[in-house]
Formats: sequence, structure tokens, C-alpha cells
Amino acid sequence: MPRRSVTGSVTTSTSADVSVAYGTGNKFYVAPSVGVVMQAQASSENYVITNPSATGFDVSVYNSVGGARVQKTITWTATGYGIG
Repeated sequence: MPRRSVTGSVTTSTSADVSVAYGTGNKFYVAPSVGVVMQAQASSENYVITNPSATGFDVSVYNSVGGARVQKTITWTATGYGIG
């Protein structure tokens, strides 16, 4: 099974998780590894990836001071094997 990567970007929300889908024809055989880079990240901000699957994941960015969600543009890369 060939190893492959899919990349994209998304803007997170201040009110809920944002769902990221790998797109039509980009499903992996199993949930891939996902890496995230935030644009203009403050030292008090962190991201949380939830619900990783072969078709996508959910992501949010939080301010660690107070725990509020933050709107940020992130770039992501999913690396895994095959098309499921």
C-alpha cells in the first residue's frame, strides 16, 4: 500500500469544532497521522484534534489562559496509507 499525504487549510471557529474532510477520493485505508501548523500562533494558544478517521478530523484552537476558543487559520497535513 503506498504512503501518501493530503494537505489543506481551514479557519477554526470561536463557537465549535471545525470538521475537516480529506475530500472526494482522498479517503485513507485507516486514520492517518495529522499534523497542524497555526498561522501567527500566540504562546498561549494550542490546538486539539478530535475524532480522527480515514475521512477527516475535527479541530479547535484554544487560548490556554481562560480556555476560550480562538479563530485561527491552520494548515494541516494528513499522512497515511492507501485509499480505503
